[in-house]
Amino acid sequence: MYNFVLYNFKYLLFFLKSILYVDYNFVIFLIEMFIYFLVQNSKYQRWIIMNKIVGKTLNELRRENGYTQEQVSSYLEITQSNLSKIENGERNFNMTLLDKLCLLYNCSPEYLLGEEDSHEKSSIAFRSDEKVDLTVVAKMNEITGYLKLLRKLDGDK
Repeated sequence: MYNFVLYNFKYLLFFLKSILYVDYNFVIFLIEMFIYFLVQNSKYQRWIIMNKIVGKTLNELRRENGYTQEQVSSYLEITQSNLSKIENGERNFNMTLLDKLCLLYNCSPEYLLGEEDSHEKSSIAFRSDEKVDLTVVAKMNEITGYLKLLRKLDGDK
């Protein structure tokens, strides 16, 4: 794409040079800057789309598990406003939050980032009359993951 655009701009460059008497190097600089901004804009748009996908996935997982934004934000140690912005695709998050979210929802980072289509739902059940501590849920999911890994390693022998 870059070469195609540059090739066509060279014809435009000769035309502009002949009409406007502009320095050739200056026009090349302008063209390269234009292409740079096009590339940066496409990266920014991909970032926005990825944030929307991640936010939608997080919102679906939270609702699927019956958690409130207040519970999840407390577990993540961020404000409810920040969690809302993450779920709406207006803000990104760091690797620490990604790890915590993967443990809480028992899913892979690839699933949260939209690179996988399915995940294994947690099979831990709690009494409905008790307030659920999400730190405990995450630890239970982590332990369950370790047990599955040990079973898999034991079965490979």
